Amino acid sequence: MTTPTARTSVLALLVLGACGTDAPATPEVVVADAAVGTNVATVVGASADALYWSVSQPNTTKLVFGSSVDEGTATQLGVSAGPVAYVNDHIVLATSKAVLRTGLATPEAGITPITAGAVGESPDGSLVWFADGQIQWGAKAMEGSTMTRLSRANAIRTSANHTYVAGTIGTSTDWRLLRLDRGSDRPLTVATSMELAERFPGGAVANAAYRGSLVDADEAGALWLVTETPDEDSRPSRAILVSVPVEGEPKLLVEHMGSVTGFFATSDRLYWQEGDAVLSAPKAGGAATLEAHVTGQAGAVADGFVYYVNGTSIERLAVD
Repeated sequence: MTTPTARTSVLALLVLGACGTDAPATPEVVVADAAVGTNVATVVGASADALYWSVSQPNTTKLVFGSSVDEGTATQLGVSAGPVAYVNDHIVLATSKAVLRTGLATPEAGITPITAGAVGESPDGSLVWFADGQIQWGAKAMEGSTMTRLSRANAIRTSANHTYVAGTIGTSTDWRLLRLDRGSDRPLTVATSMELAERFPGGAVANAAYRGSLVDADEAGALWLVTETPDEDSRPSRAILVSVPVEGEPKLLVEHMGSVTGFFATSDRLYWQEGDAVLSAPKAGGAATLEAHVTGQAGAVADGFVYYVNGTSIERLAVD
């Protein structure tokens, strides 16, 4: 362990990548009023054509909405009592009794009765979820399951041959990444949070808390974002991004990241938010570039725009 070092700031990040000299892009209002009463929206996902968001309710449920990017008119799609995930231009959500797939152009389909802690969808259209310590899957009913030993999970990502899930075991606070080779019944832990702490510039900090998050996955492997929260702080102060391949050892992709509040991956670039700044780096890793400044919390990057909440509205801003 090392003693705490100077915290990485947005200004420090900017020396790593060139910033454009063009005039700033003009924000565009996509949905003028996305709030419900005094409860503000959270962007869940977006594509070239559609935008999805949720609004938390006092009873711990979330109202889930969608809108055409061109029209900006909200359509309520469901009520979630648990996780909500954006997959391939539609939504997968967990109610108190079911896992549902829905969207603006996607007929509703679901599997009941299930109380899920994390949800996703495989490329073949099967729903995938975490419940009762298991990864489970099916198209119209539960077709298979695999025990994971996890007591809780908060993210699932799938590819053609693999399912990834992030969670913890028992009362441990060390979040770990599991990979399940589809067709097998044995999940493998491929990364944890604490084991990667020494990958931070200068090494791990004494008494700091480290937490990993599953932020993307494809057939080659998964991306594992690890945040560092010093003992005296209430929120993370820096982060690193690690590639966890199916074959080979984990590789550090981006090391000079500050307090990350949102992370998004496209087919060729990585985007994340620090304060009001949206930064990016090549998907293969490398130096950070400042893309835009936004006035609220970003929730998606799609088709060259970052989507974010500004008061009661959802806006977008060009990032490339």
